Amino acid sequence: MSKIKRMNFLRSTHMRAFIAVLCICESSSWQHWEYSSFATDDWRDTWGFESGPRGRQGHSMVVWNDKVVLFGGRDNEIHRPHIPKNYDLVEDEGVFHFESYSDKPLLTEYDPTCVPEMECTNLTNAASGNNETCSYSWQYVLNDAMNGKSRVDKEESCGFAVSALLYNDIWVYDLDCQRFGDLPCENDGWRVLNSGKRYGGCRDDENGRVCDIPSERWGQGAAMIDSNTMVVYGGYSQECEDYCDDVWAFDFNVMLWERIEVASSPGRRWKFSMISIDTEGIHDEARVAVFGGHRLWHGFAYENSQDNRWSSNRSFPDGGHLNDLWTLEKIEVENIEGSENTVDWVWKQLQPKKSCIPDPGIAWEDRNNVRCEIHWPRRRSGHAVAFDKDRNVMWIHGGYATHYPYPSSTSSGAGPGVKGLRSKGVIPYASHSYFLEDLWYFDFESGVWTEVIPSK
Repeated sequence: MSKIKRMNFLRSTHMRAFIAVLCICESSSWQHWEYSSFATDDWRDTWGFESGPRGRQGHSMVVWNDKVVLFGGRDNEIHRPHIPKNYDLVEDEGVFHFESYSDKPLLTEYDPTCVPEMECTNLTNAASGNNETCSYSWQYVLNDAMNGKSRVDKEESCGFAVSALLYNDIWVYDLDCQRFGDLPCENDGWRVLNSGKRYGGCRDDENGRVCDIPSERWGQGAAMIDSNTMVVYGGYSQECEDYCDDVWAFDFNVMLWERIEVASSPGRRWKFSMISIDTEGIHDEARVAVFGGHRLWHGFAYENSQDNRWSSNRSFPDGGHLNDLWTLEKIEVENIEGSENTVDWVWKQLQPKKSCIPDPGIAWEDRNNVRCEIHWPRRRSGHAVAFDKDRNVMWIHGGYATHYPYPSSTSSGAGPGVKGLRSKGVIPYASHSYFLEDLWYFDFESGVWTEVIPSK
């Protein structure tokens, strides 16, 4: 081989090796993409911001048609005028009528130095007909407060309250967009799929409380129950007064929400796991699974105390951290010829099953003994979950739990954190949480949980 050919061969070999190394590194590492945001006028008009989705936590994400779909969540805390949503009965010339406080602040007179900073965005095509939307901030006023006491005084004198901003909007990001390197998608990025509505568009009518879409919430669960339907369940929402138990389905074919009425329910909860069960060829029903989570502890009921070990469920269902397992099934029912098929939605709770193994004894008559046990993960919330299609199992790991009941020998558990002034013993803080490190999988064929024990 000539010297020139040898050099070309070495160069090409080194180049192939260099490209191979690049490919390995690129495929096994995180990649940071720049992105563009395309908010609609309706979204700006609803939430008062120029662009989104904005920072948030407790939201949910699913994958649909090579796209990432984001729903809901909680933004940073904001300062807003305290506007009570209630009414007062007043008399006017002998006639009683309701006077709304919806436009009246908490205080009749504000501190004249409390003037919010206002940022406005022009609107050109908002459905409401508004020409602009504005957001307000008193943060610069609070920055002048040097300690906690003056900050509280300032908030009271200015007449505004601190609260979290919750969302119920839907954003979509195309994973298959055209991009070069780490640059944003060409003419694409985060786009609004549904602007959301304040208070979920909820209102009272002759049929009771009616909502157009899910109310603003965070800590909810979401999963694709079939190729074109996203299901949302639970979470924390002001409309639900704390935790929710409602089920909503978003149909990507028609881009509309529908509230699903189901006879039974796992009950109110948040910070649980919810995942699609992809068992094509095993079950014809479209299903999602829900495990664990948290809701108000039943021990807070007034009939509970240390005397009954906080065990009564007369007022509240079993609560605190949970470890129950449910499936939500969407079943298509064939009707008589000429009529459209209907859809039934059914919650099913999966009960513990025994796992049995041979356990022969020393004696001859004990040679066929079998030992049966029930294995089940302990209560938790905030855990991670994944579905293993090859094995038809659901994996869970970690999360956190709390020491229930109260670790005290003299304190009552009735009421949210009640402790007598003269009582002795450990102060019953129900917030002493601890994190878990166990790993479990649930086999949907056998209905049995198995814990993966680490080696010593």
